[in-house]
Amino acid sequence: MTDYEALSRAYDIYQIKNVMGHHAYHHALGTHRQELDEIWSAREDISWGNNMGFWVGRDTMYAYYADAKAVQDEATLKLMAKANPKIEVRPENFQMGALLMHSLTTPLIQVADDGKTAQGMWYSLGQVTNAGPDGSASGSWMHERYAVDFIKEDDAWKIWHFFVGTDLGCTAGEPYAERKPQPRPENAEPDPMMEIMAALPKPTIAMELYHCKYGWHNEPHFPRPYATHTAELSYGPEKYM
Repeated sequence: MTDYEALSRAYDIYQIKNVMGHHAYHHALGTHRQELDEIWSAREDISWGNNMGFWVGRDTMYAYYADAKAVQDEATLKLMAKANPKIEVRPENFQMGALLMHSLTTPLIQVADDGKTAQGMWYSLGQVTNAGPDGSASGSWMHERYAVDFIKEDDAWKIWHFFVGTDLGCTAGEPYAERKPQPRPENAEPDPMMEIMAALPKPTIAMELYHCKYGWHNEPHFPRPYATHTAELSYGPEKYM
């Protein structure tokens, strides 16, 4: 590798880290549509994956990742306004009382030999705090592994496939070792938030991709030197199609 090639590769990695920084702040602010517009690929086959499967395609991504988030925020705000009429239901108040951040640690980034794509992996130690309609708050810790395919478009790195494998999510202030599933009583009152979550778009490809019961296995694989992008190496759905 020449000095110029080494410098170019270092600059690629710097740009990719900035892309992920933008993602982290957009996610914290709930500005998912702006994120899709600014730092995601213009390709039709973009995807988001998690433990339950993949959401694939631009229309699906905007419906699930952007629009559904806004619907969820608005529905939550309406519940809060119902309990407190002083609260105004308007976009500026979306995520009122919410505080979340998924910090990025332990970056592993590998740019393909052909310079057209790259792969990155991070571990995220996150926290999510939501406000209840009665003014209460609930907080959770999230430990997740991110695996991301990037593609260069018009000399800029963009997110192509984004996979989030959740290792654990637990309520703040409760001993994790004592955590037990709490079955919902049959005669319980309808939970508006559960109804909202149930209405979210379902995965395009539904499958168990990741589960903490597997322990720390090598899937998704760590980024390693590679010549060019292939379906077998992908962090997206093409690997399973």
